[in-house]
Amino acid sequence: MASEAQQPLVSSHAQPAMASPHVQQSRQQWWKPELGFPFPSASVLACHASALLLAGIIIYWVVEFYGGVTREIHWHPLLMTIGFIIVFGQGILAYRLLPFSRPARKIAHLVINGVALVLALVGVTAVFKFYQIDSVQHLYSLHSWCGSVVLVLFACQWIAGFYTFFYPTNTYTARETAKPWHTFMGIFLFCLALATASQGIAEKMANTFNNEGVSKRSLYSVVANLVGLAIFTYGGVVIWTATVVDKAQEDVAYRILE
Repeated sequence: MASEAQQPLVSSHAQPAMASPHVQQSRQQWWKPELGFPFPSASVLACHASALLLAGIIIYWVVEFYGGVTREIHWHPLLMTIGFIIVFGQGILAYRLLPFSRPARKIAHLVINGVALVLALVGVTAVFKFYQIDSVQHLYSLHSWCGSVVLVLFACQWIAGFYTFFYPTNTYTARETAKPWHTFMGIFLFCLALATASQGIAEKMANTFNNEGVSKRSLYSVVANLVGLAIFTYGGVVIWTATVVDKAQEDVAYRILE
């Protein structure tokens, strides 16, 4: 009887301690064996590298072929690409990639997207001012229509996000209900911004070919097409990171910092 009474004690010591589900999920988050590298670090590297590549190409395009920002119209592609594509994308990923607590990441998400909105407003103001001074017709192309829609919806998204997630009277239930819609609209507007930017590049190329006699098989054409490819490369990396990284595992991975 004594040996039987001691049996559960011996068995309990023989059993290895099992890691908690939170610890197991955290390990799965920070190391993806099938990829061969830490997943968040690869995401950070890809996002920042593609952002720097896009910024470098668009700056070279504006400076080399348009003489820099000597006229208001030249501010438009620069600010819209850097502000409404690069900064917008970084704002989307700030909540996922920054190694801070959740409240800090929420504030960073709000501020970075606010910077993107300000840069976009300045870029749109620059092109409207140029058209007004030179008495050029505008708001007739698909690029201008899509750009106007994106800008208005993005401003509404930012205001709605601030009210929903930062206004103290809103309940947790209301925030959780709005969260998937907020996420969807952010990704949708980012995709629409990518398409609008590519339309703007194509429109600018057509005007340059028709009005300035630039050859269609020239360095200008190559760089302009590279700008478009860099826009979609960066957009793809941002969307991949924002949708592939598992949200549940992400919450566990950052729980230690909260």
